Amino acid sequence: MAASRKQAVDTLHQQIFMQSMNALALLDERACWWQVNDSLQRLLGSAVRIGEPVRQSLEDATNFDESFASAATGAQLRQLPWVWRVDDQELMTLVALQRVEGVQPLRVLLSLQILPENEGGGIRDALTGLAGHALFMDRLQLALTRSRRNKTAVAVMMVSVDDYAPYRTERGEAEADALLQRIAVRLSASVRRSDTLARLGGDVFALVLEEVGSSLEAITLAAKICDSLDQDATVSLRQGISIGGVMAHADATPWDLIRRADEALREAQRHPGNAYEMAF
Repeated sequence: MAASRKQAVDTLHQQIFMQSMNALALLDERACWWQVNDSLQRLLGSAVRIGEPVRQSLEDATNFDESFASAATGAQLRQLPWVWRVDDQELMTLVALQRVEGVQPLRVLLSLQILPENEGGGIRDALTGLAGHALFMDRLQLALTRSRRNKTAVAVMMVSVDDYAPYRTERGEAEADALLQRIAVRLSASVRRSDTLARLGGDVFALVLEEVGSSLEAITLAAKICDSLDQDATVSLRQGISIGGVMAHADATPWDLIRRADEALREAQRHPGNAYEMAF
């Protein structure tokens, strides 16, 4: 009787999985497609090949292995920004991964959400080409995972343009947007290729700095950024920029770091004119 009941429950779960309006898939222990429901199959089409590695269908699989490994240990990663190759086209999505508990061998549930109008909301900032909010949060989570494993330090910085609102009102939207683009170029030139630079919206940029030797190294970078913008004749600001930074503790969460960096930024803004503040 118990076996019959379990079989009935398993059959019901299978029906719910296959008929769900949500795009779902199960991945095996090798990070290969194991089972896909109808909703996900309709979205990804030929990108799904049962038994083959999921990473082969991704436009950029740089962080795939770490993301899968983290989910396999039981951690749930939300809003992973993944771009798929579907019939020579790019499909931008947000993906959540979660280990299916109590099942052997290992199975990881993948749930996929297509981005509104598929225009990359949160993946790439349309104005500057920098990472967007969702991609920034994903990179920050992965940086924290690496720092705990490798026993290295991570710093987070937020950068804001001083007096930007009056500038936008006076000069107009087009010139204000051009200013942000020029600042994005200068910021990109001031950081390492291993760092993540993002625009979170408005005049606010953010940085994830991995393998930072000390808080002094982070402060040195903040000073370098200020000097870079101060010496660039194409960046015309009344009062410069403000930078708020924080060093991550071992138990830090992404949102906690963002909150503390924002608090440091607000403190720096009390002293406008290329000022920076580090929180510890």
